[in-house]
Amino acid sequence: MEVLLGVLSPDGSGEAAFANLAAGTAIDQPEIIARAGTGGSVVLGAVARRFATWQDVDGERSVHLDGEILEIDGRPTSDGRGAAGELETVSRLFETHGNAAWSRLDGSFLLIVRHGATIYAGADVAGTRGVYWWEQGGTLAFHSRLLDLVPSYPAQIREDWGAVANYLATGLYPPGRTAISGIRHLGAGQHLVIRPSGATEGRHFRLAFTEQGSARRTELVDELIANVEAAVATRWRAAVEPVVPLSGGVDSRYLAAEIVRQAGTSPVRTITWGEAPDRANSDAQVASTVAAALGAEHAWRDKAQLHTLESFERSIYVSSGECDYAIHYPGDDQFYRRLHDELGFSSLFRGDECFGYERLITNRVVAVLGGVGRVSQTGAYAELLTPELLALLAPASEAVMDEAMAGLASRTPTGKRDELWYAFGIRRLLAPYNAVRHQDLEVYTPFLDRRLLEWLRRVPEALRAEKRLVRDALSRRFPDVASIPYATRDNLPAWQRRWREDPILSGFLREWCSAPGWLDAVGIRPAVLDRIERLHVAGPITADPAWRRDLRRLLNRSAPSRILLELGLERRAERNALPEYLQLLRLAVLHGLLGSARRRQSERLVAVQVPMTRSSGSGTTN
Repeated sequence: MEVLLGVLSPDGSGEAAFANLAAGTAIDQPEIIARAGTGGSVVLGAVARRFATWQDVDGERSVHLDGEILEIDGRPTSDGRGAAGELETVSRLFETHGNAAWSRLDGSFLLIVRHGATIYAGADVAGTRGVYWWEQGGTLAFHSRLLDLVPSYPAQIREDWGAVANYLATGLYPPGRTAISGIRHLGAGQHLVIRPSGATEGRHFRLAFTEQGSARRTELVDELIANVEAAVATRWRAAVEPVVPLSGGVDSRYLAAEIVRQAGTSPVRTITWGEAPDRANSDAQVASTVAAALGAEHAWRDKAQLHTLESFERSIYVSSGECDYAIHYPGDDQFYRRLHDELGFSSLFRGDECFGYERLITNRVVAVLGGVGRVSQTGAYAELLTPELLALLAPASEAVMDEAMAGLASRTPTGKRDELWYAFGIRRLLAPYNAVRHQDLEVYTPFLDRRLLEWLRRVPEALRAEKRLVRDALSRRFPDVASIPYATRDNLPAWQRRWREDPILSGFLREWCSAPGWLDAVGIRPAVLDRIERLHVAGPITADPAWRRDLRRLLNRSAPSRILLELGLERRAERNALPEYLQLLRLAVLHGLLGSARRRQSERLVAVQVPMTRSSGSGTTN
């Protein structure tokens, strides 16, 4: 199981802090795989499939790479895995350019560069290898998993109410923040600088639409085709025993087609999973047709989503309570382990992207679509939360919204929404999902290649809408597979209906929330248990017939309908009009996450030996 942890301490006092950090982790005692500087300015431990380190003869400079640097200054590296000469080049880049060096690197990495008393740390633009961290007194400790970092945290566990509020509203934490005040997240496009005086945060990439490139559609399609070809080439060359998950949509189809083209006579394996493979017009059915048209090998695997006390607890642990993973995908980590152990896959190619959704018609950003929401004193949670708790959450929620909106650089509502989506959706939704997969499989996301994202910032808004350029590129490059109709249904559970109708699920939720945890600390367990009873008593949801769903989908594409939808979405977001099951499950996740955090901290075996004379110098960034 992949994990990275470490201590960065410019004054060289990292050894003792690392001992505390390692003692609190739930995995076997991790081996120290890197030391740098007198007394341990950089002390790292890992269970890592790809790790490299370099240090100069004087011991003043060192580079530590978890993952792969696939390009330096736009040129492919030898194998991505940290040849000594390339790591020395990276060291010189930071010596010359400081934080500007991040923009010259691409790949999948968590990178640490030390120059004397200054240490740089950062993640690539996709953020699969993001970490959680705290800093006190000039010493910074980090870990791949939040709950394994908690025992070493040298302060009392307190809620970050703004982060908690945004999670309740959207399922996402704000960039850089966690549910615990003082414990931060380093994710996609973000970096840190650690000096004896403390740590500062920054971002080396943001998806801000401030430029306008060529408006000629043909030229832009040519550029997209070339960028995708280059992004796939560097990653396919580095991949070991890869598999391509294939859905019925455009992104994975284009990715699989480009991989098959580049693979030539070598076999390409694709896979689809979920439930009900015979569901009409679903991903399962369309994916097998696409794979056959490409000449790729294809497999279907059943994957049930089973909520048990054990699977829910483990899902919260492996996902660090992020992105509704435990709610909608409990036990997925075990499925990815089987892909590795039973089917022999070692890497996964995913079609995660930021190509663009519908262009907004109104002048409203509809921030909830970008991952920012509100908890209000009259919203959906009002019946579940005490007035005292709402009085903490509501203003903190407004502050998160104000900060997120004030930090946007894009010029139009659609651009602002898409900029928010990278900051919240990529960093705190797709990246945490991929971090779970990454525990057993190397995850490649070619559509989140840095060069491709930088190109995307210059694409006119009208051509980003509804992935127009991607569809054009697919039609030109692979007309045979482009002509296959797209799926209109997925192979996932209909969760809202299932939670209302399945007494086993409500029984699980009742038992989970009856155990001691965060709900007790904030005084809302009786209200939550009462709502769980009413959730099941409410009775089944009548499903719309297929013809009605298709008609609604058609009508929703008209301009008047889209205006009403945008206005309605914003009003519903202000009311926080979430499905009941989702409100209850998000509270259940916090119940487990924060309850476990406090238990782990109280049970820590080794006293933290980090000075507490200075609070963190970090600040929040989008």
